[in-house]
This record gives sequence, structure tokens and C-alpha cells, in this order.
Amino acid sequence: MKLRVVIAGAGSTGLALGWYLKKAFGATIDLTLLEGSSRCGGWISTHSDKGFLFETGPRSCRTKGAGAATLDLVESLGLQDELIEASQSAARRYLFVDGRLKPLPNGIFSFLTSSLMRGIVPALWRDLRAVKGSGEDETVA
Repeated sequence: MKLRVVIAGAGSTGLALGWYLKKAFGATIDLTLLEGSSRCGGWISTHSDKGFLFETGPRSCRTKGAGAATLDLVESLGLQDELIEASQSAARRYLFVDGRLKPLPNGIFSFLTSSLMRGIVPALWRDLRAVKGSGEDETVA
């Protein structure tokens, strides 16, 4: 008898979980991915406009520490030739927020003065003082 597994959400986490389950259990599991939108990938997408690439979702892939697992997944999927590395000449990074490009902080002074960081200290303080939830599962979205 096959083990039946249903994964709710075909974003990067759901897709990775499905891949690892199939890799580990092969034909011994019956795997179903449920996705509420018209495409897989969740928040991740790439848009091209006037020769520039705009990424939505995660802003990068860490290549050291815990990010090594992501690179292992990319390699096991045979997608290493699809990776796009940031140009070394593009030292400044930007986020498109509220219809404008805003520079990401690249040092302690720019971190403290960046409009992107406005409100982060009060938000962190609220999170640290927040009452524990009911224990029910909750999505990141």
C-alpha cells in the first residue's frame, strides 16, 4: 500500500519538499501538490523590462552555510546552468517598493538611515513582546 502525501502549496518550499520526498521514497508514495494560483513557484518570478531583470520573492540564494542545501537542490535538479549570478560590478542592490527603486543598505550607517528600515525596530520589539499564538498552523503569507 502506497503512502499518500498531500502538500498544500506549490511555492518553493512545497516544490522542494515534494522533490525530496520523491527522491527518498520514489514510487512507494503517492504525492499530490495543491496550488491555489495558476502557476507553481509561489512568490518567485522574474520579469524583464528594458533589459533589466526584476526578481520577486526571495531576493537571493545564499551560497554558504544553510544556503548550500539550496545549491545542492539546484544541482540535483540539473538546473545549475540556469543560475544567474549578480555582476561583480553591481555592488549596489535595489528593491522596487511603492513604484520606486530604493537602495538596499550596504553598511551600518546606511542601514540605520535607510527608508527601507524605517519601523523595523518597533516591529522587532512588537514581535518579541507578542503573545504566543493558539498553536494552530499559520502560513507565512
